[in-house]
Amino acid sequence: ALNDVITEIPLRIIPDDTDYVSFVANHGEEIINIVEQQQRELRSIRVQIRTDSDFVRFNADGDVITAPAYFTTPIQDVDDANPFDLDEALTHLEGLVDGWTDKGSGFMLCDILKFILVISVYRPLHGSSYLPTPPALAGKHAIINVKKYRQLVLLLQYYCTTLSFWEKTSKSCD
Repeated sequence: ALNDVITEIPLRIIPDDTDYVSFVANHGEEIINIVEQQQRELRSIRVQIRTDSDFVRFNADGDVITAPAYFTTPIQDVDDANPFDLDEALTHLEGLVDGWTDKGSGFMLCDILKFILVISVYRPLHGSSYLPTPPALAGKHAIINVKKYRQLVLLLQYYCTTLSFWEKTSKSCD
């Protein structure tokens, strides 16, 4: 764990774990329990799955070609209102595997070597993001209030547009 902020929890691979669907079928309850326990302890968390896999294919000579693959799922924010969606993670992993096996590559998923739950503490900002200007800077009159500056720019644009319209109108009347 990195200063008790990030925790990596490896899950044990068994011989029945031939693909990600079977892995989730065998370990799904364990994954959900780990995530729920971490969420109870840490409140808001972020969960990501990292996996290492081997893909194989046979070339024309009958030789076996092995290629490693490293997959990660998108980060899921988990709290009391948003539970962990294991089906979403599985769908994403299956899509990554399909990307490897489709398009005529000939590769097939051979082994799942690692399956790691990466859980990190998540503390979203609450309330507004307003920060008062420090007194040392406020008195210098060198800071632009972007909101008021934008209003001023819009007012100037309106004034210039209106002025040019009236100038054109008044010249055509002469």
